[in-house]
Amino acid sequence: MMRLEGSESFASTDLDFTRDAVARSLCPHHLSLARRGGRLDARMASRRLRNIAFNDISYGDDVCVEPGELDSFYVVQVPFSGRAWLRCGAQETDTRPGRASVPTPTEPLSMRWSADCAQLVLRIERPALDAHLRDILGHALPRPVLFDLGLDMLSGHGRTLYDGIALAVSELSRNDGMVAQSRLAVTTLEQGLMTGLLLAARSNYSEMLERGAPAGSSRMVSDVVDLIESHPEWAHTVATLARDQGVSARSLERAFRRHLGTSPALHLRTVRLRRVNDELRASAPDTVTVTQVARYWGFVNLGRFARFYREYFGESPSQTLRR
Repeated sequence: MMRLEGSESFASTDLDFTRDAVARSLCPHHLSLARRGGRLDARMASRRLRNIAFNDISYGDDVCVEPGELDSFYVVQVPFSGRAWLRCGAQETDTRPGRASVPTPTEPLSMRWSADCAQLVLRIERPALDAHLRDILGHALPRPVLFDLGLDMLSGHGRTLYDGIALAVSELSRNDGMVAQSRLAVTTLEQGLMTGLLLAARSNYSEMLERGAPAGSSRMVSDVVDLIESHPEWAHTVATLARDQGVSARSLERAFRRHLGTSPALHLRTVRLRRVNDELRASAPDTVTVTQVARYWGFVNLGRFARFYREYFGESPSQTLRR
């Protein structure tokens, strides 16, 4: 993988300057030299897309890096050279070229980088990845995503993810590439990398992703899902959906829980939210209003709609419309 060449970069031998510069792209953290008499020779290049930032970082000496809980974002750390030793919560691992790390943002993280360690650190905004996973699964996430700390990037889905990251770095290093000129290319690239990460890194959602949905669902659930996807704007209720299938509302609820891990009402709301988001992103602010779009897709209580929307997409509907 080629190193990142970015417009925002620095080289420094000053510990405080380096810590503050890295913090601006990632988060506040404690940075210290790991051996007495060490001398920093730090370098960093950064490029941000929309929900993913790429940071090429090296320190030039053995360092200890202690960010604590990342909280609002995930990181994927892909070594170009050297080694790093990590502890995240109760997990420990070491990384080197071919073996990356994916710390869980809700667990405290501490690291030691070797003097020859250089890593590409991908910052992926947590609301974006969580929403992407919800879209894949078709229902809300009942618990936070917990990744295994180590990630093999030499084979299987890990190798596919590595190749995707390498392609992204190559594109980001060009001024005439699609990523530099097309918002669609940025969206496609980010979604591909997030999907690759979810498939490559083991997590508490891996079994759901491998099992898939609604492939294993009953015909009744599949029919209801098809109806909701085809016409989410209709005045559906659990009762009307159940009546359409000739079953009780309670039976439909049980079937959804068993086959999809969610409820008919929550699935309907999720589909409607995605349709609102699609329309807002495709519309000019002077042609529609958030209220018009929300009501068309079946949201009557606008206060609750706005809360659900922000929880799902990490921004307000009006922010989406203005993008």
